[in-house]
Amino acid sequence: MSKESALAELAGSLEDPAIEKDGNLLAESLRQRARRLLQSDRSGLTAALRQWLEVRDDVLSIQSAILIGDLRLSELRSALHQVRNEVAAGRALRPTSLWLFDTAIATLASPNELDQGGP
Repeated sequence: MSKESALAELAGSLEDPAIEKDGNLLAESLRQRARRLLQSDRSGLTAALRQWLEVRDDVLSIQSAILIGDLRLSELRSALHQVRNEVAAGRALRPTSLWLFDTAIATLASPNELDQGGP
């Protein structure tokens, strides 16, 4: 698989009209898809989530931060810090999203078995 395949898999959640208006349902759907990708294509998943961070989009970047924390994708720590600092400085996203980035960063800082290269 690849970044493009991972993006296509994650896009299924974004395109689902039943969940597109509910952030909690969207986050859960993305989490389920990302967990499957984590098993089969960690590098594709991390590349896709890095791209979502880089676009500085309110939905994509925030969902990426949530997934990075939930799945303990420590290889994206630096990219996550960069976006977090831009949010804190008022250069990217909504300031109210800062706590989500801080939570993801704090989660990455705590030990967990998922941070050992996979489940």
